[in-house]
Amino acid sequence: MSTHTPKKTLGLVSALLLSSTQVSANDVQTIVNDMQPFNDAAPHGLSSDWTILNGAQILAGAEPPVGWEAATATGQVYRDVSDSQDTNTRVELKNIYSYVLSRSTGKWGLLQYSVSVGGVSCTEAYIGACSTPDFKYLSQGSVAVKLAHGRNLFFSPNTSRASIDPNDIAGIFTTVQARLVVDDPSKASDVSTARYLVDMGGDFWRSLNIDQAAYGVNNTQIGNGRFKYVTATWQDFNFTTLTAEEIAKNPPPGTIPATVVKATPTPTPTP
Repeated sequence: MSTHTPKKTLGLVSALLLSSTQVSANDVQTIVNDMQPFNDAAPHGLSSDWTILNGAQILAGAEPPVGWEAATATGQVYRDVSDSQDTNTRVELKNIYSYVLSRSTGKWGLLQYSVSVGGVSCTEAYIGACSTPDFKYLSQGSVAVKLAHGRNLFFSPNTSRASIDPNDIAGIFTTVQARLVVDDPSKASDVSTARYLVDMGGDFWRSLNIDQAAYGVNNTQIGNGRFKYVTATWQDFNFTTLTAEEIAKNPPPGTIPATVVKATPTPTPTP
């Protein structure tokens, strides 16, 4: 896990070449949209110097620090700036993937995949200790989190970090699916008024097993996608280091291609 500082993002993993297909019906335009420099809304509890308030950003990108050998996909769940007052809603997450695009072959390789996610509950500005999140494990393998006010969820795959070849990375792509669900079916639903945001990203790590230290010592952010509202319908949340043109020419496995891609779409918040 990464402790966020005002210039932080999220991340990626190991290198098996891929022949399987991603479960998600993701599409190229959604990936491009998720990499725009605006959010659906600001996450609650962050001061104005946090660069993630500006939307998607690429930090380390496809260039890990010299000698670093690992990566992992990461994401975050926040209440929006209104500090949503719902009491009976959870955010369900499933199907988290990370991929690497090989510089030498031009092919995508699967780094990580898990149906459910793991994670920690941290204060919104990552001050102080993180704790065990309020997870509900669902029968299909997904997990639904309930956020306490003033805290977020920092999540990653339920797998170890992945080994990478730092000299053979042309691009990185991470993705997860999320939706809002009722916590207690015996009580009135407030899903329609709940306001939650998710973003995706990735981190490079010095090694597979090295411990967390101050940000930048043993891990650094690859980048992050924009914060997008979670709805009652499953959506894909994405991050990539590729440009719109590059992702259209060589989309990740399981992604629906597009004959025409709008590189700078208009903001369309969907609470």
